[in-house]
Amino acid sequence: MTKETKILIVEDDYFFGQLIHFQLSSGGYLDSHIQQVKSIEELKEILEFFSPEVVLLDLNITDSNGIDTFYKAKEICTSSAIIILTGTEDEVLANKLVKEGAQDYLLKGDANSKLLSKTIEYSRERVLQQRRLAQSEKRFRSIFEVSPLPVLTVDGADLKIEMANQAFCDLYEVSKEDVEKYSLRDFCKNPSNELQNEFQLETFSAKIIQYTSSGKLIHVEIIGNKMSPTDHRYVVLIIDETQEVEFQSKKYELISGAQEVEKKKIARELHDGLAQNLVLLKLWFESLKIDPSQNEIANSYSELLGSSIKEIKSISYSLLPPELEKGLISGLKSLAGRVNILKSTECVIEKDEQMNESHFENADRFNLYRIIQEFINNSLKHAEAKHIWIKLSVEAGHWKIIVKDDGVGFEIEKTQGSLGMSNIQNRIQLGYLSGELWSEPGKGTELILQPQLNR
Repeated sequence: MTKETKILIVEDDYFFGQLIHFQLSSGGYLDSHIQQVKSIEELKEILEFFSPEVVLLDLNITDSNGIDTFYKAKEICTSSAIIILTGTEDEVLANKLVKEGAQDYLLKGDANSKLLSKTIEYSRERVLQQRRLAQSEKRFRSIFEVSPLPVLTVDGADLKIEMANQAFCDLYEVSKEDVEKYSLRDFCKNPSNELQNEFQLETFSAKIIQYTSSGKLIHVEIIGNKMSPTDHRYVVLIIDETQEVEFQSKKYELISGAQEVEKKKIARELHDGLAQNLVLLKLWFESLKIDPSQNEIANSYSELLGSSIKEIKSISYSLLPPELEKGLISGLKSLAGRVNILKSTECVIEKDEQMNESHFENADRFNLYRIIQEFINNSLKHAEAKHIWIKLSVEAGHWKIIVKDDGVGFEIEKTQGSLGMSNIQNRIQLGYLSGELWSEPGKGTELILQPQLNR
């Protein structure tokens, strides 16, 4: 089979060079594709009209000796596979040359047609693959660098950043020169916990809160893909969602504010308008002279009016709890008092001495109150709780509320879609709160509420 690989023999021993030429011709290589020179100077000249894919290089030639010959040839023949041909068996030198870029190392005494052919073709293929890899890497780096989104490569073991584009540096406020000093965890609030599970998967997507090098809070989605099943490195894409989160936050704030205004308006209209009219109507009705034969109907009407008045006042109270006008702590004490009137369940409030209403100055007290009220209602209706505790405390200058009961408990996964759970979750979101709900059958339920410090 004819082989069209272009080969250049760099050898100052003409007869040995011709021997190699003969062995290559015997192996199927075209004579016209085999050339021979005896020096570095001739090597430079022949490259003007002949482009070898493989160079068979003797280290000791007319104008150069030893390892320097390889360095000179490598500098001149940048795209060729270089195979060392030498009469000296030196493994140390051979290993060094291979590390420096030589494709192979052959002893002149071992050179034969079959070995030469095998070494040449393998070397040529390796160089072609290296060239393709270099081109692929160049294209990757080009796409990598011009991407408007932050892109980086990360060591999955310790999340050490290996390479990052300019968009990443701009978002996290780090210099291009210093980026490799960072781990992706360095930008997390809880470095030891966050992202530890994600970087054990083939692919993942995680939305978390991070901080730039200057301490600026950012909301990001981190998308990671393992480079290969056997590799521990990841290509990571980061989407900055900070502006979207801030927009949603403002939207919820406006909606919540508008809802509260409407609730207050409706509550006042019910209490001061419709309820008062019904009270007056009840008084008028009771002042009428009713025929004794219609006393039963009259009593029913009077009871219906009375229950309607109570129901309207209850709705008005639910929309706008009057206790909250004196503060959240006062409102919770009143709520606990009403529970204790039932006698079947005891509601206890525990409060740190240093805690006062000023700690809830920036909190959405209405939603906080409603969340706790919903929890207590569920404890009374479904949990068969004998005791309910409301603990108010201060940690690191911020309030914290723990509500728990000793009821029957439940499996949280099975109640995610329930009305009570949905009400609590929605109010936690509307109130910009951090909420953790725990329950287990037979072990009661606990809800931890704190301000959402990361917004």
